[in-house]
Amino acid sequence: MNRIRALASQLDAFPETKGVSDNETDERYTLFPVLADLTARAGVRGWDLDVAACEAAHVALRYFTKKDNGLLLPWWGRVWCNPPWSDIAPWTAKAWSEWKRKRSPPKVIGMLLPADRTDRDWWHEFIEPHRDRPGSPLHTYNLPGRTAYGQPGDMLAESYKSTMRAGSVFLWWKR
Repeated sequence: MNRIRALASQLDAFPETKGVSDNETDERYTLFPVLADLTARAGVRGWDLDVAACEAAHVALRYFTKKDNGLLLPWWGRVWCNPPWSDIAPWTAKAWSEWKRKRSPPKVIGMLLPADRTDRDWWHEFIEPHRDRPGSPLHTYNLPGRTAYGQPGDMLAESYKSTMRAGSVFLWWKR
């Protein structure tokens, strides 16, 4: 938990390493067709909690905003997470921490990430050693093509800027 708190406190500590270009926002809204496909892939009928949401876009009735800071609150039920892509490490660490929690851990955690970050330390610490291995709860699915995301002022991803330069990968932990 101390590692997660340390990572959470660094969210805005190094703006030069955010990994988001000047014309992009760190707010991305998962479009319904994508969400429906990934929800089915995870084997759930919906999500109980969205841990990295905003008032304008959330996929569950219960959700945490940036102000709430989903990195510091307990996760429960069927959890959806489309975290800020400028700093993914604390979110993958938190997912594992919540998954391993002894008392009332989440049933499923779904996380949508950019597929071009597999060279990052967090991928090699939290994802690569576990993904798609026999007996592992962590599964991955690379979405075909480039995923469109809604953004502030473009909720339905109608502009070219709402399409990512790279593909997306869906991670899900399931019991």
